[in-house]
Amino acid sequence: MFKESNTNDNNSNSNSSILGLNTTVFGRAFLSGSISGIVAAIFTNPFDVGKTRMQVSFDETKKMGTLGKLHSTAKQSMFRYMYTIYSREGLSALYVGLLPRCLKISPSCAIMISSYEVTKRFFTDLKVNAMA
Repeated sequence: MFKESNTNDNNSNSNSSILGLNTTVFGRAFLSGSISGIVAAIFTNPFDVGKTRMQVSFDETKKMGTLGKLHSTAKQSMFRYMYTIYSREGLSALYVGLLPRCLKISPSCAIMISSYEVTKRFFTDLKVNAMA
């Protein structure tokens, strides 16, 4: 049911199947989703750190460490705020918590993308079989 449409039944080595699931489609989609989740986490982590620190620094009662020094009455843009963090603490401060975030996002993106691809393949094959 989940066989690739451009292959024939004689070529079973290239498209292994477990319970009717084309593992080639699933494996590629799972790996692609996992990698894309990691890439997204790498690019968005500085913004998440900036957002979190900005929210914490606005709490007047709990100014701690460098967060209290970053707070000002005037609104700063996110890029300006991130630049202030970078200039005072270095680039590594913008990537604090990257590993746990990758460990959280990678599996969820892998499951989402592979579920979508397998479901798409299932309904495409179902439609082709119904028309035949």
